[in-house]
Amino acid sequence: MPPHKESSLLTSFFLDNELQDSLTLLQFTNSFPAAHRDNPQIKKLYKELQASRREIRSIVKKNIEEECERASYPRSNNNGDAENSEYEQMDVDYDGSSGEEVDSEALDAFDDDDEKHRRLTLDQAIETLANAETILTTDINRMEQECGEWLKTFEALNEEMSDLIYGRVTKDSVSGLKVIADLRELIYYCERTAPGSRKRKSKS
Repeated sequence: MPPHKESSLLTSFFLDNELQDSLTLLQFTNSFPAAHRDNPQIKKLYKELQASRREIRSIVKKNIEEECERASYPRSNNNGDAENSEYEQMDVDYDGSSGEEVDSEALDAFDDDDEKHRRLTLDQAIETLANAETILTTDINRMEQECGEWLKTFEALNEEMSDLIYGRVTKDSVSGLKVIADLRELIYYCERTAPGSRKRKSKS
């Protein structure tokens, strides 16, 4: 087959259409939850996908042309034999009957690297974001509950200290140890709720 026909056939097979021909902006937008479809970032993300796909298409087209051009060059038998020998050495016999044993650690490292650079599909990305939202919502609710408990404790301590300051409690009804304990409790919660303060593992 002539190189130009081979290139045209491969280009038509791999680069059939543009992104907007197979997935319109409306279809892309409808892939998101209804509550988020008005977000302007969706249109920006769609444009980024268009640009990324155009870049990939350009690379694929260039590689097709180069490979077809290279395949049209005549090769001598010697070069062909050497090339075949090289490919034979690179072959791996998967049933273990011949060939060198593959380093399992090297394969694991390759798989890890491939996994790291693997891109998520749109549905996978949406699912990942939804899971992250659930986790963050749970953390926020837990922190709000803790803040509510701290506020109740702080108000109770403040009320007790006010009674002592303004003489609404007699000296005989309050022991020195209880006053010290209440003061420590007050200091502890003030330090925990102060902006920029470090959360202590246990009370002083």
